[in-house]
Amino acid sequence: MAEFADRNRKKALEVLQLIFRQDIPPGMDPLPHLITHLLEDGAGGVSSPPEVPLTTDEWLSWNHLAMEQPHELTWTLTDILEEERLAVPRKIPALAIWAATLVQLTLDRMEPA
Repeated sequence: MAEFADRNRKKALEVLQLIFRQDIPPGMDPLPHLITHLLEDGAGGVSSPPEVPLTTDEWLSWNHLAMEQPHELTWTLTDILEEERLAVPRKIPALAIWAATLVQLTLDRMEPA
């Protein structure tokens, strides 16, 4: 049912291992971990690409969702990947755009109006 999203989770895990030398515990969703590695500025803020700028407030809101509602975040990411067909890119600049796009789409769906 979520085959496209599952394939992209495998790709996300590969990127985490190959580029960032990171492993995640079994059963954890690699997508939020990869997004964090790609966009975290090292000081608790965001370093987003100019093509998809994120504010610090958006980044903090997304991280709050990741901490407080991890299952809902996983379901939302799955829905977005399946509907939008947002495949994990192979190059870091494109990865950052992909990650920032997922953050924005997630916030659009999960944050109350």
